Amino acid sequence: MGRHRASHVDRGNGARPQASPLGWLCASFGVLGMLAFPFTGWSESLSAGIVLTSLSVMAAVMSRVTACGEMSVDVSATRLAVGDRLDVTVNVRNPGASAMPAGQALLVMGTGTLRIRVPGLGAGRTATVRLQADTSTRCVMDVGPVVVRTGDPFGLMHGERRLGGTRRVSVHPRTVRCPLPDTGVRHDLDGRPNGRTVDDDLDFQGLREYRPGDDLRAVHWLSTSRMGTLMVRQYEASCRVDTDLMLDAGEEGYADDAEFELAVGVFASIGVQCLLSRRPLTAEAGGASIRPGSVEEFLDFCSAITTMPAGDHAGPHAVTGRHVLSRQEPRAFRPASPVLQCTVIGSAHDPAVCAERSARLLGPAGLVLQTLRRSDPTGQDLPVGSGSGPGSGSVFGSDVRFRPLPMYGTMVACIGTLDELPMILEALP
Repeated sequence: MGRHRASHVDRGNGARPQASPLGWLCASFGVLGMLAFPFTGWSESLSAGIVLTSLSVMAAVMSRVTACGEMSVDVSATRLAVGDRLDVTVNVRNPGASAMPAGQALLVMGTGTLRIRVPGLGAGRTATVRLQADTSTRCVMDVGPVVVRTGDPFGLMHGERRLGGTRRVSVHPRTVRCPLPDTGVRHDLDGRPNGRTVDDDLDFQGLREYRPGDDLRAVHWLSTSRMGTLMVRQYEASCRVDTDLMLDAGEEGYADDAEFELAVGVFASIGVQCLLSRRPLTAEAGGASIRPGSVEEFLDFCSAITTMPAGDHAGPHAVTGRHVLSRQEPRAFRPASPVLQCTVIGSAHDPAVCAERSARLLGPAGLVLQTLRRSDPTGQDLPVGSGSGPGSGSVFGSDVRFRPLPMYGTMVACIGTLDELPMILEALP
């Protein structure tokens, strides 16, 4: 696996120390104590002023960041799936003519920091610090820079320098391979062959003998005269499927973070399969939309999806809560109307409402997938089909777990785990 280095290397020259509120107070009282002595004659005032001023000078000297060398940050990959190994390497070099003492530093890792030990180095020597990053959750994570901090024991002043640059790492959601509905616009010049043989299409495949009922316009007369029997043209079927994929990103639609991650995994799995099948895709989630040109671009988009607060619709492209379909224009007025409309919603919403809106606004070529809450507030697993949404219990029982149901001309299904997605899509009519 290739290494990815930060865009630049920083040298650790001295940085101007910054005083804390306690440091300002100490320096101020020290100066005032020495200035007050000529007027008051109090030896205590002079002694206190000398001590406080001396502490301030000592803190300034100790807080100066010196001899931290050069550092660079490498990562083993900038794109990976949840749970994959991510190795982070911090390269340290001492370019100076004197030895660099050992110390500690902080490596920025996403929204937190990780403490690392920087070894002591002689003049011109190098060292490598290796560690692993946590990739257990989907996110877009900035790795680096390395923060070197110094200060005095009393917290009067501190110095800080950031070294090594930043690498952005996208932790992609888990996805599964799944079949896609065999639907689309037939005889489309932009369509893709699907391997089936038909009697009427655009891509010529071969010939077969005439059967009663075949269209005489499909007879290949040159081959018929050569073979002595009627021969009919055959074609390879092709179709174009424009997919419009939407994810409800409203936090009020999901029982917990685990259910939202399931929805993102379903969203990502369908989108990846569309791109692998070379189907045009438009994806919308969390107030943003994208027409990805590659699987990596789409998965990077999925890594950055976050829940949106209730009532925050973030403009016309937001896909949240009950507004997941209401913003759409009727199919007849939409340019380049998609053939397959797929919406992923949480357990707190009624799938029948989404199905009715999908059929009314977009036509009867839709699919609504609703995630299920897997446990109650006490942490106990719920039985299959007992999610918290209005459609999770009475509408979807365990006997129809993997069988999508038609509602207002739109297919609706519940999903409890990501591994159920292939079975649900295979059951589509």
